[in-house]
Amino acid sequence: MNRVTMRWHDQVAFALFVSGMALLPFSTPAGPDSVVVAFGILPLALLGCTYWAIWCWHPAFPREYLPAFSCGLALFAAQTVCTLYSPNFIPSAARWFANALGFCVFLYLLSPNLFRLARPRIEPRFRVALVVLLLSASVLSLYFIVTFVLAVSNWGFGTVIVQRYVGGVMALPWGASNVVASTLIYPVFFALYLGQQAVFSRAWRVAFKGSALLLCLAIALTLSRGAIIATASGALVLGSLLDFRSRLKFLGSIALIACTLVAFDYWIMSQQQLPEGLGQAFLERLQGQEVGTLNTRTELWSEYVGLISMAPVFGEGYYSSMFLHDNGPHNIVFSTLAERGLLGFLMSAPIVFYAAWQIGIELVVTRGRRRKSFFVYAAAGGVASMIHLMVEDANFSQPYIVYSWVFLAIIFVARNQLRTGSGIAHDAWLGGPQQQVSLPRPEALNQ
Repeated sequence: MNRVTMRWHDQVAFALFVSGMALLPFSTPAGPDSVVVAFGILPLALLGCTYWAIWCWHPAFPREYLPAFSCGLALFAAQTVCTLYSPNFIPSAARWFANALGFCVFLYLLSPNLFRLARPRIEPRFRVALVVLLLSASVLSLYFIVTFVLAVSNWGFGTVIVQRYVGGVMALPWGASNVVASTLIYPVFFALYLGQQAVFSRAWRVAFKGSALLLCLAIALTLSRGAIIATASGALVLGSLLDFRSRLKFLGSIALIACTLVAFDYWIMSQQQLPEGLGQAFLERLQGQEVGTLNTRTELWSEYVGLISMAPVFGEGYYSSMFLHDNGPHNIVFSTLAERGLLGFLMSAPIVFYAAWQIGIELVVTRGRRRKSFFVYAAAGGVASMIHLMVEDANFSQPYIVYSWVFLAIIFVARNQLRTGSGIAHDAWLGGPQQQVSLPRPEALNQ
């Protein structure tokens, strides 16, 4: 990326954003009486304080993002109200606080008043945020891969692959292996997108492709059936949306990823002197007796239908499902209805539908060379992530919560900036005089 100079308060806020995202994969250790806190929470909290301090000094918000702000505020309001009457207030408040920080990061990324590069803005803001998100996901992938390798060295392959649960040797302190995989799904598609962008130097593109390899390897090592199938489904969606030339490049990337996974599998087998490796272990998981019920998930869903009927309008309280039932529903729709009720669901869902509409309208309206490749990759990543959320409870972990708010902000900023590629500024301001916004070069945006 081209080097730019930012104002001092922009530099402080951006440094807090980068450091918070980079530290988010790491946390305090897990234990029976311990509270797991991600190390990135403190820098992100300082970023939130910085954002509101700057906003109080210069209260302005671009009109273009008012629908996104309204949807985000509705989601956060539903979580806030439902936290107040949750039967387990402390655990619920901990997840609420992570969402509060995520909402502040969301507002920061939508605010050209703070998250602004110097004029002329050489790099689009959404692409800068993408790189930071990918940096954090790459750190998380490397952290999980190292954890896996060390665990296999100490405990053996057979012991490790059966301890994927929270507290197991294969899990990270803040989440089981399937939750880790869910956090990495949509960054994979963004890594593939950035690796194809000619606006970056060759070294940057190689780094992005290497990041995609890391993320795919980490997802494969989790042996999460839902995550692997969801990622494969997203890849099928991506392949169907790409043009012929881009599809050939994508198939080349898939072949490289497959070769990397096979090479790593053979390395593990040779190190542990195993007759079978990750591939065989995954196939055995697909042939298990519990596959017919999605590992008892369908039974959980039928039980949660009765739980939802106990408080259909307001729900039982945010993050209450983990305590009112022996297990979470492993489905974001059922967990939202059970915890926030129908009213909370109607307040929470619009931001997802609005983001999907922002992506979908670009795919439907534009055709051929006019279609912005970002929305193709975003659609594939969004589909893969939603498929996995239908069988997992990843939305309760601190990294996933923050990643989700960042992902949503990137969608809205990208739609605004790519739509302004013709040179017409759409950043009309609320709370102050309208300002002229310097736009990136059109040729840099139409990627």
